[in-house]
Amino acid sequence: MFDSDDIEKSTGGSIMRNALKIAPFFIPEVAPFYAAASLGLNLTDALGTLGKLVLGSENNTLNSLTAFTSQFNQTTSEFGQ
Repeated sequence: MFDSDDIEKSTGGSIMRNALKIAPFFIPEVAPFYAAASLGLNLTDALGTLGKLVLGSENNTLNSLTAFTSQFNQTTSEFGQ
């Protein structure tokens, strides 16, 4: 039901997955930390991508930075694609 690799998506699974992504924003004790982590991760990814655009894609530091942030992205398996 919650498997994102399936070719046919479940409506309930999609709703639940998205609800779980935003749920921490509604918990007052967790929201500031979750928002800061989310913002930091997205900014780090953007800076790595923009840095590679300006400095070239052969920069090892920026490649490592982009690889680090990409490990947190949800992916789809070959079967799902």
